[in-house]
Amino acid sequence: MKLVVSQAKHLSTKLEALPSKFHTQLACVAGMLGKRKSLIKSPSRVRDTQILLKIGEIFDVIVSKSGGSWLFSPPESLRLKTRSIDAKNSGTVLSLVIPLVIAGNAAAIVTGDPFLRKRKVGGLLSLLHKLGVEVHSIAPAETPPLMVFNTAPRGGRVACQPHECYHLPAALLLSPFANEDVEIRLPNQQCMIRAEPVLEIMRASGIRIAVQRKNILVSPSRYRGLEYSVPKEISAAAPFVIGSLLVEKQVEVQCKDETPRDREFLELLKNMGVVVHRRRHAVFLNAERLRGRALNLSSMPELAPFFAVLGVFARGKTRIVEAQEARNMKTDRIAAIVRALKIMGAKIVETPDGLVVKGTHRLKGKEVDGANDYAVTAALTAAALRSEGDTRITNGIESLKRGYPQFIRTFRNLGAEIGTAIK
Repeated sequence: MKLVVSQAKHLSTKLEALPSKFHTQLACVAGMLGKRKSLIKSPSRVRDTQILLKIGEIFDVIVSKSGGSWLFSPPESLRLKTRSIDAKNSGTVLSLVIPLVIAGNAAAIVTGDPFLRKRKVGGLLSLLHKLGVEVHSIAPAETPPLMVFNTAPRGGRVACQPHECYHLPAALLLSPFANEDVEIRLPNQQCMIRAEPVLEIMRASGIRIAVQRKNILVSPSRYRGLEYSVPKEISAAAPFVIGSLLVEKQVEVQCKDETPRDREFLELLKNMGVVVHRRRHAVFLNAERLRGRALNLSSMPELAPFFAVLGVFARGKTRIVEAQEARNMKTDRIAAIVRALKIMGAKIVETPDGLVVKGTHRLKGKEVDGANDYAVTAALTAAALRSEGDTRITNGIESLKRGYPQFIRTFRNLGAEIGTAIK
């Protein structure tokens, strides 16, 4: 099945932010670790969050769905019913399962599908080893399956390196189980963007945390349980925001609050010449003067495909740097988006940690590969809306369920001509 996207002349300029998948995943794990019931309101209902609910059952956690909320009822102590846990195709789930295994005083093998088993997790392993947690790759190339041993983290100081920052959530969620304070020093302020969502949720769960500049101090404490409303994020609606910006040059996004990730997302857009205004519960974006810039995506490497597409239509060169983690996601997102955009006519090349694209070139609709990755598929859809003729995206429809379950319907509601075809 192929996704077929036609060039768009007009799209709606009014959008809504979407529930954050990342915040939903973090809140689910905190709810499972709690000693009392937890209520997660307005969660992101995508395949990658549903995987965590299934894993909760393995730990004897009862999850009830009612009225747009998820209620977590954990047992007195987590009990692992099996010695093998399947994270499917989600690297985030792979890492977040580890605190559950340790909290359950158990040992387990954490694995995934063939794509996940190709993803290198050296940064995750090295960061957890610094905490004293014994997690090892069964494979020789630091890829899953992972063997998680029954070892509690030790306290003390941990120096987090840049390549380890993406895996901070797992390390932070584990830190309260140490016998003494854990102090994690971050290499730069960019890493704090990755840490802030989990710190917010841990505090809401009763964990004692102190933050001073680039130092995070976590004291031994117990997860109580929490009542948490998942925030809506502009960045969670990235394909619809980017698509409408490319077609209409301006967009109004309904969003009550800005998360740290959204502040970074909007700052990156500003760097590319997008004018950003906030009025009450909406953010107004204007891309009349889109320009190429050097973009550091160390805190948001998952969005590299979208900024690559923006770069195609910006004046000058756009250089994406510090996005090497994007090579290690559902697919190599750097290689996949570069291959596809080249086929469509873009002047774009890979670099070890990102890409360089020369902008203001017209794209032509072609058949391109979504690489079984929802971000690549979604970014190519946004590019197709500004391309001459129809674009056919293979290996993409099924992957959209992991990140954007209402993808086709949402774009159709915005006015896009988008559908499916067998050939």
